[in-house]
Amino acid sequence: MSDFSIDRTARGSAAVFEARECTVTYSGVNRRRGHRRDNLDRRQEMRFELDKPDRRSHPGRRADDKRPRFW
Repeated sequence: MSDFSIDRTARGSAAVFEARECTVTYSGVNRRRGHRRDNLDRRQEMRFELDKPDRRSHPGRRADDKRPRFW
């Protein structure tokens, strides 16, 4: 047994949580001058070359990975 007395609720009862005060502190001047991403929609640009081979070494969850490769 430990020497510390801890107030515990019985098992099966609802847990009680206490709310803390918001402690937002001043963290200095905002140094961000402009938008970080200039491109409006990054999903429209292609980030890989179609004529290059796949660089992944292990199969993943793509549909082509699940299809058996015979030759």
